[in-house]
Amino acid sequence: MLGEFFGIPADPDEAVAVELQVAYGTMQGLRIVARRARPQVAIGLVAVAQALEEALREHFPFLFAQAHPLTHERQRAKAKSQRRKEIGNGQR
Repeated sequence: MLGEFFGIPADPDEAVAVELQVAYGTMQGLRIVARRARPQVAIGLVAVAQALEEALREHFPFLFAQAHPLTHERQRAKAKSQRRKEIGNGQR
């Protein structure tokens, strides 16, 4: 299954939790990178981060709560994201 290749959990609830954390982390990462990027690129990065935040807030507002239910998934999402990067770079 393609999802397994990308490190997406087979359990649907777990897969959703992991991917939402990845999306949240991506939003934060874009903002961090934008601070270091050239101004022409930073503008686009901030715009994408803002659009992602707006979509996440609209559809999954609990991600922005102080102690949302996916907090325990953050570490797992980070590990999944790292594995995807390694796979993308041809590492195993």
